[in-house]
Amino acid sequence: MKTRTTLLIYTHPLLYQVVNVQNLLKLRHIATTIHNEFSAGGTGDLSANETWAELWLEDERDAPLAKSIIDEMNAASAEEWFCSQCGEKNGGAFEFCWQCEQPR
Repeated sequence: MKTRTTLLIYTHPLLYQVVNVQNLLKLRHIATTIHNEFSAGGTGDLSANETWAELWLEDERDAPLAKSIIDEMNAASAEEWFCSQCGEKNGGAFEFCWQCEQPR
């Protein structure tokens, strides 16, 4: 029986962002494992990118779907929008206007 091959799919300096991506993939039944979950304490002794949390696919056959989900997430967070109430420009990560708190 052949074992499944793992594949690094995502890395970020903030663990909560990696967990967020893990949750998005889990909703689509894509199994993942987080590596370097507790390595932030090594920052300073190790190079910064060596301490970043990593998300690994448990089955590399899930890579195309996982990459498309991550790409969609990145595109949605990058799109700026203008508030319909006050006209303020907001970053894509905001679901509410930072000026008047009107929902997106």
